[in-house]
Amino acid sequence: MKRTALSLLMVLSMLLTAAQSATQHKDSTSVPSMVRFGLQYRSDYYFMGRADSAKAPYLTPSIAYFHKSGLFVSSNISYLTVRNQGRIDLVTLSGGYDYYHKNLAAGVSVSEYFFSDSSFAIQAEMSTYMSAYVGYDFKPIMIVVDAGMGVSQNVDYFLGIELSRSFYLIRDKLRLTPSFYTNFGTQNYYREYYSNRSITTGGNSGKGKDGSGDGKGNDPNNGNSDTGPDSDGDGGGGGSGGTGGTGGSGDTGGTGDTGGTTPPTTTIITEATTLNSEKFQVMNYELSLQASYRLNDFRFITSATVLFPVNPSTVVTDQGTYTEELKTGFFWTVGIRYTLHK
Repeated sequence: MKRTALSLLMVLSMLLTAAQSATQHKDSTSVPSMVRFGLQYRSDYYFMGRADSAKAPYLTPSIAYFHKSGLFVSSNISYLTVRNQGRIDLVTLSGGYDYYHKNLAAGVSVSEYFFSDSSFAIQAEMSTYMSAYVGYDFKPIMIVVDAGMGVSQNVDYFLGIELSRSFYLIRDKLRLTPSFYTNFGTQNYYREYYSNRSITTGGNSGKGKDGSGDGKGNDPNNGNSDTGPDSDGDGGGGGSGGTGGTGGSGDTGGTGDTGGTTPPTTTIITEATTLNSEKFQVMNYELSLQASYRLNDFRFITSATVLFPVNPSTVVTDQGTYTEELKTGFFWTVGIRYTLHK
């Protein structure tokens, strides 16, 4: 426990590492305090290259307070919109500090996650996420580097590098931002998900070992983090990947003594884990396009992200060992935000 606490403090001190926030071209101390209300729909839940084969679309209301000093606090409630499974699946509480000066942006944040016991989000075994970032706008391109640490039963470490550029149209009311993002990280959280949840929740519940789900991924704060005075806060980074999902068919029964045909059987997995989860490696690459339109104190935001996962995991079950099949992933978001200036 002491080792974990020390690691948390170390991540907080990493002010010169990076994140996916867009920078402001002015000193953060010149921005007044504000309260921000948001509502976002996200088509699927992604985190660091892995997710359950069952989709997890979220409708997320949020509220955040930004002090002119750069300090902020925020809260999100993510409602799972899957038919017959509607529930509050995740509550996120976050706080941190952002600094902006001319072309430089930097900051730190801490998020606490409260997942439903029934959640099949791949990040569901993680309780705390801490991150720090630094970015600089070189005019032709904005480069942001972020480092994070996730705490579950063990500790995971993450690193991301983003290249982006913003284009302003319609008297600067419309902003288009294409970006390219690369994720690195460890996967202890993924092993714990496989061990504790994948057999009893989501698309893997009671399923065979042969299938493999669609690629998934998400930014560490579920794409709803609203940090920064002008951050659109609908996130795109965070990973992609696939994990076992659809059931494999058992052997078809032959002709019985009575002449009837025995129905097909399905192999049921009761135990599962992954190998080499502590290895730090590239998890995925992402291409994203975000568009936001400002109308007085409202901002309308949408984005689309394509994810290319790499380095599949080796999954060990009580039925055997196999390598997960990774597929290109995709998700989109749409949202609205209202800012109340103090």
